Amino acid sequence: MAITQFVTRETQQHPKAPLHQEPIPKMPPVTNRPRLYRIWHILGDKKSKPPIEPIAPISRAHFYALIAAQILPGPRKHGRNSFWTEEDVQKILEVLGGGKSE
Repeated sequence: MAITQFVTRETQQHPKAPLHQEPIPKMPPVTNRPRLYRIWHILGDKKSKPPIEPIAPISRAHFYALIAAQILPGPRKHGRNSFWTEEDVQKILEVLGGGKSE
């Protein structure tokens, strides 16, 4: 007499099922990267929803004029995007004499 094994739906594994059923642990947040600020973070944007309050309340033209005069630090470029690091924003606030701190 031959012994047959019955396969039930509960014990049969689907061929496309993942190899493990354990949840994948989330990676911890990276804290050693400097925070990057875009121009609207520094100068604010009233048209966005919700509006972004300015850190340094000056006009965009005056801001770029101070960068051209090398009074304020220039942006870091990544492709066509411009960024300022947290240290740059601190220097901007020191030069402008205060401003709004976070």
